[in-house]
Amino acid sequence: MADCRDSWRCPNTLAHQMYDDLLEALSPILPRTVYQDVRRVRTLAWAVTGLCLTHTVRLGAWAEVVESRAQYAASRVRCLARLSASSGHSSTGMVSTGVAGRSG
Repeated sequence: MADCRDSWRCPNTLAHQMYDDLLEALSPILPRTVYQDVRRVRTLAWAVTGLCLTHTVRLGAWAEVVESRAQYAASRVRCLARLSASSGHSSTGMVSTGVAGRSG
């Protein structure tokens, strides 16, 4: 598998293929009552893709892998952070946003 710690090393096709595979694997095993909105499953698939390809828990690094309509990386980071917060747990300490002075 490609090393995507530097975003220029990670071809979008690899990230998108991994995302598609994860989405296909998650969809049949997650009951709709758990995720309530397909966008949460899509965000989860992008988060796992980012984790696998960047080898880090920094949301800022994951945001570079995520394909999104958002123009700014900060918007993609907030989307990933909302996923963490929507799990019902405090996101503090779970993952790093990669923004100085802030976590999760």
